[in-house]
Amino acid sequence: MLTRQRIAIIISMILLLTPLVFSQNQRRTYLKMASWNIRILSDASRTDSELRKISEVAREYDLLSIIELRDEKVLKRLTQIMDETSSKKYKYVMSSGVGSGTHIEYYGFIYDSSFIKVITTPKLYSGKFKFARKPATASFKAGNFDFTIITTHVIWGKSTIPRKKEVMEMSNVFRNVERRGNEKDIILMGDFNRNPGGEEWNPLIGQSSMYMAFDGFEKTMIKDTNCYDNIFFKSMYLREWTGTTRIDRFDEDHFYNNDPKAHEVASDHRPVYARFRITGADDD
Repeated sequence: MLTRQRIAIIISMILLLTPLVFSQNQRRTYLKMASWNIRILSDASRTDSELRKISEVAREYDLLSIIELRDEKVLKRLTQIMDETSSKKYKYVMSSGVGSGTHIEYYGFIYDSSFIKVITTPKLYSGKFKFARKPATASFKAGNFDFTIITTHVIWGKSTIPRKKEVMEMSNVFRNVERRGNEKDIILMGDFNRNPGGEEWNPLIGQSSMYMAFDGFEKTMIKDTNCYDNIFFKSMYLREWTGTTRIDRFDEDHFYNNDPKAHEVASDHRPVYARFRITGADDD
């Protein structure tokens, strides 16, 4: 038989645990997804101290697509540091190499495995167009929200012509990924090395209901010079989108606007992110 004292203790415990339970459920109501070009992210170029600073930014996200990854060892180190300093349970997957010669890169995905599942591991795009670095696709599921990410790192080079051609070809990449499967929740993101506004963007943004997160007014580079990083999806399909897309000005928040230090430790690119609901009915 429960005494009044025991009932009071039970009620107190319930009240103490309720905020924690609510917080966990609230976190799993949404998915915060980002893309970040982390400058030459290699095992040889990053100390543990630098990776901890990068982790302070990266752990803000449930799923992070990483560009300019140079090897798996550094991805494993970063994931472990993130896992040690967060309540999330981070794991990673990565693509095969892109590029040529001694300049080989990978696309990496770090994700909170406590509520995100990998449906298909990263695969390089197999179209006929010759990208300097082929885009990659990977599919995930968080709650009721399943989706495919296309991630890309457009060529830089000495001339703008190859850059423009690759940006223009991203329209075909998007259409081909859309046609090859039943998944309509497709998110294209990455470093396009071109500012919005040029005619090379027309084939992509001209597709029905295509949403471009950043129009160039805000800059994704730490010196506020360019808007090279972006996110695209078709709003008619991605009804899970909450309306939130942002540029993470980590250089100001974590490095107090010390651009040389932010560039040395992390990158001259800022993360770009979007937020999605994961509790609604699957709309595919």
